[in-house]
Amino acid sequence: MENKYIYTYIICFLLMFFSFFTDIGRPLQYGRTKNVGFAAKKECFNIQYSYYSAIENYNMDNSEMIKTALPGYEFENLELKLVKMKYLKEPLKWPNSDCSYGYIVDSDSSDVFCKKHGKAVLNISSDDKPIIPKYDQSLEKPFSKSYKELKENNIRNTIFQSKFGNFLLNTFSSLLFTIPFFICICISIELYFKKNN
Repeated sequence: MENKYIYTYIICFLLMFFSFFTDIGRPLQYGRTKNVGFAAKKECFNIQYSYYSAIENYNMDNSEMIKTALPGYEFENLELKLVKMKYLKEPLKWPNSDCSYGYIVDSDSSDVFCKKHGKAVLNISSDDKPIIPKYDQSLEKPFSKSYKELKENNIRNTIFQSKFGNFLLNTFSSLLFTIPFFICICISIELYFKKNN
């Protein structure tokens, strides 16, 4: 490397270093951050489908069908019953601490729903208002201490894994953009000087 190019490379390196820690070098992260609400709702809906499938399988195999299980202690008993009878392998991991599930049966339909995200719909949007079946919320009973701790531990583990995964993905996306970009700048500058010498 010739001495007359050294300051150009130093400037390019500093720009690359600066862009790595700013939004200049994170075009992929913007789209991911923008869709965090969509991803959380989608994960919640997938969990609802898992619960609903387990309940439907139970109802097909047993004469005494599962009826309404309100969010809280009733749904806790329902999930543990499904696990005990092998309709679920284990208690499902919830997306976050704001989620709380229930199962409502009325004359028209039966639905699993989340108190935060509402019941699952086919066309998911982060801006949609949650659709929650009507029921008497005063009848809800709180979760048992052991069940609540289980869910909170699962949520903490999921959040840790998610943050670590996000860190790796954001780092990779930043490097993927900044390194080739500034290599091209350095090569262009060097070719320009060589051409004009």
